[in-house]
Amino acid sequence: MALGGIPYYLDMLQKGESIVQAMDRICFEKEAPLFLEYDELFSSLFNKSIRHQKIIQLLANHPSGMTRESLLLSTDFNTGGGFSDLLDELTYSGFIATEIPYGKTSNESIIKLKDFYTLFYLKYIRTYHGKSVGIWAKLSDMPSWKSWSGLAFENVCFRHIPSIINALKIGGILHTYHCWAHRGNDEMKGAQIDLLIDRADHVINICEIKFNQTPFVITSDYASKIKTKLASFSHFTKSRKALFVTFITASGLQSNKYSNELVQNEIHLDDLFNE
Repeated sequence: MALGGIPYYLDMLQKGESIVQAMDRICFEKEAPLFLEYDELFSSLFNKSIRHQKIIQLLANHPSGMTRESLLLSTDFNTGGGFSDLLDELTYSGFIATEIPYGKTSNESIIKLKDFYTLFYLKYIRTYHGKSVGIWAKLSDMPSWKSWSGLAFENVCFRHIPSIINALKIGGILHTYHCWAHRGNDEMKGAQIDLLIDRADHVINICEIKFNQTPFVITSDYASKIKTKLASFSHFTKSRKALFVTFITASGLQSNKYSNELVQNEIHLDDLFNE
């Protein structure tokens, strides 16, 4: 979730270290190699990398993504081939990805920052590098860690969509995957769905992605939020397909009356890495 599985970064880990010790050493100590890596990475990949970094930093501040138009308006770049080339270079290098929201066209696509190390650097390393000894143990106990870990785990899931499809046993069914969001109106509350899988067998998997260190518990309040999300999606999309609530979790889902009532599918961390 922090290093993206990059072999060069993983080789920096040492036998006998805990993950907390390793992250402190390679990310936050004064001579931390992954503090210097950010600038070196961009300068080695791109000419005039300051433009690429500006796009990256804007997207880091918008976890739900930005449209091409809103991204362009937030920069001082000119429209046309130059800006398109920047986006293409960042896409081919794996830093960003484009998603088409459910019910939208490619002209309404959303651009998101997807590189694990870059997200971690901008969230933590840049700010806390060299500040104190054992900083990662402290940071990983702060509220901001929850938001970062949730977004990072969501990116892990998007990198393993084929494994999710296999776990659902729908590989033989035509399908597409999307995000979806609506602000709501006077008639219905809005909602956001980070991942849905639209299937040709008249089913849509509405995925709840949760990074949890203990089995996730669906409370009464959370069950109400899920029901509102389903109602909002049906209302605004006019979809008549069956909606299957699907939980993708790092540590499982606790069985209770709400999970039994609402959840059709469970996918666990190990499922993401099955061949």
